[in-house]
Amino acid sequence: MMKLTTMRRHPVLIPISREHHQILLLAQLLKKDAPPYRGLPESVEGKMQYAADFFRQKLARHLHCDHKILFPFLAEFSQLLPLCEALQEQNQDLQIAFTSINSDTTAAALDTLGHRLEQYVRTKERQLFQQSQSVLLDGDFARLADSLPDHG
Repeated sequence: MMKLTTMRRHPVLIPISREHHQILLLAQLLKKDAPPYRGLPESVEGKMQYAADFFRQKLARHLHCDHKILFPFLAEFSQLLPLCEALQEQNQDLQIAFTSINSDTTAAALDTLGHRLEQYVRTKERQLFQQSQSVLLDGDFARLADSLPDHG
């Protein structure tokens, strides 16, 4: 069996990858088979509120940065264009889904959202970032760094 190896993240991508860790925790929490996490809600209502709050406080900014800065920048490289276009579509779907969370949201809808969010982040990490590091030069990463807001 071939082992999937991941290259070390370029320093410009590290803050984004750190945010991905928090986002993946949210994705896991939303899934119906999620184990209990200390300090995080277990009820559907609690998870809905947590997801809505997390979106407002962190995820909306992250998705906006992907949509307006990261994907357009990386799409300038023809090898990355198809993946950027696919991720742009997922990005907009996620923004709509998170802003649509309301009292009628079901556990099944949260589960679907958790899986979609996880897929989005994993695709960025395992495909887009890997390919970017093979395509972009240090000067390209410097230009990207200049266009990205501080993460944290």
